[in-house]
Formats: sequence, structure tokens, C-alpha cells
Amino acid sequence: MTKTAFSLGVMVVAGLALMTTGCSSSSDGGTLNPSTNRFVNNENGTVTDKTTSLTWLKDANCDVLQDLTWEEAKARVALLKSGECGLTDQSSPGRWRLPTKEEWYAILIGAGTPEDSCPNGPDLPNTAGTGCWSEGNPFVDVQWSGGSVGYWSSTLNGGEICTGCAWCAYPDNGNVQTYETDGHRKTWPVRS
Repeated sequence: MTKTAFSLGVMVVAGLALMTTGCSSSSDGGTLNPSTNRFVNNENGTVTDKTTSLTWLKDANCDVLQDLTWEEAKARVALLKSGECGLTDQSSPGRWRLPTKEEWYAILIGAGTPEDSCPNGPDLPNTAGTGCWSEGNPFVDVQWSGGSVGYWSSTLNGGEICTGCAWCAYPDNGNVQTYETDGHRKTWPVRS
């Protein structure tokens, strides 16, 4: 078993205290103990984050949710249902949504810090929540390479940095940055 350098901190975003984790590497995927793991594979196309109580789509690259503008992404996610994107959870249209900027901060390792917490992959935690993500642990097909792979959030920028922009998460470096809403990005749905 490879040891993982691990840090824990608290980030306050929009009045919410969010736990953030950081790691340098992990080759064993962390200890897989269902009672203590951060993430639970629900075996129905969804993964539940026990830290935030959010349920994420397991497939981070479902074909019908990619290369969409912000408005298209919101509309398409609202239509997502069981039978699509590997879902067998009996979900119906209206149950899924885009994650907020704060929800992206809560899942990305080292979000809001200048360093790349997981240099060999996306800055997402593994199933145990003790190290860096690897394929299938717990999500599949996470797109992260190249620095331009962003996933939409539901949060508009509000003109702070640019007009007509929304916040996007970039798993390659754990950043959450703005992007023009008429541009195209990926979509990774969540539900409460």
C-alpha cells in the first residue's frame, strides 16, 4: 500500500464552511470500506458523496450532456431520467440539475489553491476520500486533460469578472473559473 500525503482544511465560500482535502498521490485508490468511504457507488448509475449528501451521475462524460452552451446544459440536465447515461435509479425529469459553484468547490481537491493537488489525474478524491481519483474510483470517464475541459455550474458570474459568464469546474487543476455562457462545455449533473 502506498502512503498518501494528505491535508485537510476548511474553506468558507458564500457563507458555507466546506471541507477541502488535498493529496499528492495514491496508487492504491485508498481503503475501500463502505462504512467509512466518502463516496458510495449506488450501483444504479449514481454516486453519493457522504460529505455533502449530493448524488452525482457516475458517468462524467455521458454523450447527451457534452459540448453544450450553459442554457442548453441547464435544459438538457432538467430532462435527464432513468434509462439515460447509465441510470437505472428510476429518476424522472426534473430531479437532476447543474451543480453550484460551491458544490464544485466541495468536491474538487485543493479548489481555490494555486497548486495541482493530483498531478497524475483530475483533482477529485477517490472512493475513500483519502487520495486522488483513478478511473472507476468512484466515477467513470472523467474528462480532465488539456486544461480546457470545463464542466458547467449553475452559478452565473454576476458580472464580477465578465458579463454573460457562468462558473465552470476544471478537474485537471481543481480550479473553478468563469466561461462565456454561449461557449461550449461539458455537463456533470447532480441532485440533492
